[in-house]
Amino acid sequence: MRVLTAVLHGLVFLAGVIHLPQASAVEAEAGGFVTQSQGKVSYQAGTAKEQPLPAFARVPSGARIEIGDNAKLQIVYLRSGRQESWTGKASLVVGDAESKASGPGAGVPTIKVLPPYMIETLTKSGQVMGNIHSRQGMIRVRSLMAAEKIKVAEDRYVELRAQSAEDDITPEIFLLTTLDGLKAYQSMKKPLGEMLRRQPDNAEARALHDHFMLLLNTGTVESPATAPENK
Repeated sequence: MRVLTAVLHGLVFLAGVIHLPQASAVEAEAGGFVTQSQGKVSYQAGTAKEQPLPAFARVPSGARIEIGDNAKLQIVYLRSGRQESWTGKASLVVGDAESKASGPGAGVPTIKVLPPYMIETLTKSGQVMGNIHSRQGMIRVRSLMAAEKIKVAEDRYVELRAQSAEDDITPEIFLLTTLDGLKAYQSMKKPLGEMLRRQPDNAEARALHDHFMLLLNTGTVESPATAPENK
């Protein structure tokens, strides 16, 4: 089967799934992963020019973040498991394991510590988002899926969803990343749709959803329940 049309060939990686400039791999690991960016949110790394900060970006330690009035930022520090939710005007400096507010009038974030298994999954999420967005042509499941592993992931998702704010898509990112690793592509429709429903203004989430759904609708995707097992 031929790859998708030239329209898909014109797609590029989302800015949020590429390590931001002025950072080594070690520094990036010590920084944060953005799970929500709504309104006017920008960042500056080193001497680079200030630019908008999208969702799904990996932000290096030492970068400065500016959050505008009525804007929202949620960032997860993969080294510590600390999830910070900021609302309203604030100036932040990204640390190794947490943000440091700078300047007058900075608010106090809502803090949550994520479980270790979720952090382990989120460390793979940036790459998965890039793979979804850049994938072209058909998606074929060639081996019998481990139904029990999918069920465990979905059960954990239900627990995480019950403990999370309505517009927090971290549980969806967790489930999406896990299902991608299991090649349970049909099951990925749910977290992709939920990300959009919970953050309808998230352009990166919409791009991922629309691109992957096009692949599912026009490619060849075998159900995990019926896919033949490799010999």
